[in-house]
Amino acid sequence: MKIEREVFWENMDMVNRIGQQDDGGITRLALSDEDMKARDFIKEKCKGLGLKVWEDGVGNIRARKEGRDPTLPALLVGSHLDTVPHGGKYDGTLGVIAAIETVRMIGEKQINHRHPIEIIVFSTEESSRFNISTVGSKAITGKLAISMLKNYTDKNNISLYDALIDRGYMPETIQESLVRPENTKAFVELHIEQGPILEREQIQIGIVEAIAAPMRLHIHLAGEEAHSGSCPMSMRKDALTAAAEIILEIEKVGRDESKYQTVTTTGNCEVFPGAMNVVPGQVNLFVDVRGIHIESVLRTLNTVIAKTSEICNKRKVNHQLKVLSQERPVMLDQKMMDVVKEKCKKLGLAFKQMSSGAGHDTMNMAKVVPSSLIFIPCKKGISHNKNEDVKVSDIENGIKILFETVLELAK
Repeated sequence: MKIEREVFWENMDMVNRIGQQDDGGITRLALSDEDMKARDFIKEKCKGLGLKVWEDGVGNIRARKEGRDPTLPALLVGSHLDTVPHGGKYDGTLGVIAAIETVRMIGEKQINHRHPIEIIVFSTEESSRFNISTVGSKAITGKLAISMLKNYTDKNNISLYDALIDRGYMPETIQESLVRPENTKAFVELHIEQGPILEREQIQIGIVEAIAAPMRLHIHLAGEEAHSGSCPMSMRKDALTAAAEIILEIEKVGRDESKYQTVTTTGNCEVFPGAMNVVPGQVNLFVDVRGIHIESVLRTLNTVIAKTSEICNKRKVNHQLKVLSQERPVMLDQKMMDVVKEKCKKLGLAFKQMSSGAGHDTMNMAKVVPSSLIFIPCKKGISHNKNEDVKVSDIENGIKILFETVLELAK
């Protein structure tokens, strides 16, 4: 098996130029102009390989290479193209380009396989724009009511539903593209770890056995705006100082629950009116809670609710806490893990079974069909950051394992 380095890196570079910022970060938010340009590039590349290409009602791209028996369920392989603001080059994009390279090598070698192979590029995986993640995989696994798409909006108050319609997609038709066991044999995703474990332990391949479930919260605080000079400290209803206390309590419960692999992050804080000489009257906090053990996640949620209420009562600030989304941790298929293990042994690559703290489309696919998530190390565990980086040797190891796994499952 020969990986065409020049072709692979040219495809990676072409995608990563789309949305690249002056500081080197990449901003390719879901359904933005940049996202659509990247999608167009991938569709053309797949057509160039002779694949049948189409998109479904929420914008998932599918590119099919027929097997000897087109009636058999297809093996799906892929990831996503959208990024967080000022994100890195490899999160999602690596899995898409590696899937294309895998299918290219199979075609070049004229390797026979019975099952069809479909590259899938999931739509709107990141929550950065609409505050909901893994939309494409949720939709095709029947985990997302189309009516709910109207409830998620971006900072310009454009709903996810309207954004899809504006791009020419028809969300109501998603039922025609649902993934079911009778039409899908399995799903495989290659991804960077987005953490430091593999690099620290000098292990080449991570075989994911469990994916942490994200829970997203919106906390709205309503105090009272006042003049920063004439309002006495004892009379203030400062929404931002209340938010500061809440943020620290969120961090504290995350530290307390970290022994159960639960983490907490306050990723965004919106302050109104946002003037230096005005006591802040309103604040919006957006909180991310993730964990492998649902009991710990729920304990964390209850603590955040209690501490928010306690702090707001003390400071005479009103509040509303809303759970934007809540998912359950997912255990992945043991037989799929065993296939990847055997391929690692065959290629002489060190591997370990591990959990994923980050959510992935695999977690939705795994609820419907056998699914595998394969990790390769990323330098210093850095991700969602312009400094995200991966060794060339680790990328090649990942592609080799992906190739061997796809061939095994599609034979």
